[in-house]
Amino acid sequence: MAQPLDIVQMALKDIGALAPGEQGDSAALNDAFTTLNDMLDQWSNDPMMSYYTSEIVQNIGGLGTTFTIGSGGAGSTWINASRPVNIVSAFVRVSNLDYPVAILDVEEYELIGLKQLNGPWPRALYYQPTMPLGTINFWPNPSSGEIHLFCNTIFAPFATLSDTIQMPQGYRMAMRWNLAKLLMPSYGKLNQMQVQMVSENASQGIAYIKRTNMSPQQPARFDDVLTNRRGRDAGWILHGGF
Repeated sequence: MAQPLDIVQMALKDIGALAPGEQGDSAALNDAFTTLNDMLDQWSNDPMMSYYTSEIVQNIGGLGTTFTIGSGGAGSTWINASRPVNIVSAFVRVSNLDYPVAILDVEEYELIGLKQLNGPWPRALYYQPTMPLGTINFWPNPSSGEIHLFCNTIFAPFATLSDTIQMPQGYRMAMRWNLAKLLMPSYGKLNQMQVQMVSENASQGIAYIKRTNMSPQQPARFDDVLTNRRGRDAGWILHGGF
């Protein structure tokens, strides 16, 4: 199992700050470790760097329209989960039946005239990424239901240099070379060829991950009335269905 220490040492060696076999002093290692966590924090803002979609489940029936989400909250309208950067999709479960919940942007949410309208379950939600807790507004005001929220996974920072890295294939290499790229200005020991090598490996590591995490394009769906007017006659496109 790899550790952040391995990533940090290899990145420093890639830019010539450490010689082969050299361990490095604690100050340099800690500085690079801080940069590594900053880089992971930045990656959380890129949906294509997220390798997993987290599902958050919470009962929301009869508790009002506004909930908070994140660490350190309290109360019945607090969802105890990591504060998401955004919410990708959602559905509500009522009596073992699932109903889609639309994700609104601020302009769409503003168009709702009666935001406290009562309803059996929510049809839409608007997420405000406030700090330190995010805010979720449901519409209409649900009297029942269990909400299922799907969010891109946040990269948790490493606590120490000796933590165990548990990430899919390719992330270790991407972290190593992109950390080296970020550390280059602090050391300035690279010639032009080394700079090009580090930059290319960093870009390639990111490209491999994004290619793997890329979601397939969703197929277009149309009502059967539009696409199949003559039973199962797939030749309707040739005669217009008449």
